[in-house]
Amino acid sequence: VEARIPNWPGPARTLLRVAYEEAWLPLRCGRFDALYCVADLAPVKCPIPKIVALRNFNIYDRRFYDTARTRALFRLVRWGLRDAAAVVTPSRAAAHAIGPLVGVDPDAIEVVHHGIAAEAFDAGRADVPTDANYLFLPANLERHKNIELLFDVVGRLDDPTLEVWSAGGDRLDPAWGEHLRRTARERGLGARVRFLGPVPYERVLGYYRGARALVFPSQLETFGHPILESMLAGTPVIASDLPSFRELAGDVALYAPADDAAAFAARVNETVRDRAATAARVARGRAIAAGFTWQASTDRLCRVIHRALRAA
Repeated sequence: VEARIPNWPGPARTLLRVAYEEAWLPLRCGRFDALYCVADLAPVKCPIPKIVALRNFNIYDRRFYDTARTRALFRLVRWGLRDAAAVVTPSRAAAHAIGPLVGVDPDAIEVVHHGIAAEAFDAGRADVPTDANYLFLPANLERHKNIELLFDVVGRLDDPTLEVWSAGGDRLDPAWGEHLRRTARERGLGARVRFLGPVPYERVLGYYRGARALVFPSQLETFGHPILESMLAGTPVIASDLPSFRELAGDVALYAPADDAAAFAARVNETVRDRAATAARVARGRAIAAGFTWQASTDRLCRVIHRALRAA
């Protein structure tokens, strides 16, 4: 049974959500066997065993969003974890990065990888011209996504016609979204960097297929769905060298330091130039991505919940 948090509008939304989770949710969940908290926060007091998923890295590593909100959320997460029956992260890398910060032994954290719906790709379409020549990045316009690095990458590419297409909105950080668009205009990159805005998921899948490669320079991730989606779509992957990304893609992706535009450009040039090696990585990537199903993810989560119930 899913308990939906009311979608209150306005700046008071966070306060109202916390009040709901701490006061009303424990009263509502008492007739169930367990409470699965999918987004970091959990009630401090709960009448049934609670399983808490930690997945928003910006709460724990506040290099990009160090605000009163993220600091308050960090404290609430720590309080909610005190008597958790189980703690879950979407990658082993996330467990080792977050666990020490919240006082949980990383080895005691259960890893439940997210899945991917392969059948969604059968219907994935986008209005991409057959002669389009672009690198693709599906990511909201947020600071830790490191999209600005790609402005330096395009000028270093061997192919002067290769563009960067970014699909994602700026609802969570509109000021940063405007900064990115303005900077691209000021640097004369309007013809080579396209901001597609929010794109429905079924169309995003088509953009993967048409791209020369996924370029994912994010500096902070607990998982990395675009990497799996690219692998399943048969799109080469070039990503920042993060432990969570290596956990998913292994040697299928090409990696570069998140702050090194020259290294990213070199990886793109290598991908375009060495077609045989790229094709081999793509084939391995499809096989690996096929194992990340939502069925496998759900089965793993159910085993975690059953163990928590037995222990309780």
